[in-house]
Amino acid sequence: NNNNNNNSIDDIEDNFLILNSEQMKHDPDSVYQEVLDFLQLSPEPLAVPITMNKGNYIETLSEETRAYLQELYAPYNEELYLLLKTDWNGIWGY
Repeated sequence: NNNNNNNSIDDIEDNFLILNSEQMKHDPDSVYQEVLDFLQLSPEPLAVPITMNKGNYIETLSEETRAYLQELYAPYNEELYLLLKTDWNGIWGY
């Protein structure tokens, strides 16, 4: 029985574009051009300015909750860093 579900990381990279929201916040035009390139579309200027994370957050996360979540998701984040093949370590502030 030949199972063709064993896709390599290279196959996945050809089909997914992972973007850093901080990069989008600081340089939206270059990220937009990266998306167009990934989709094999012609370059064009970003028509509408992008506003990200605009809002007022009344409550903050307690240090206890933050530490718990960091510990809980640490192994998954480490696996994600390895898949991304880029220096995303610490991107979420730890």
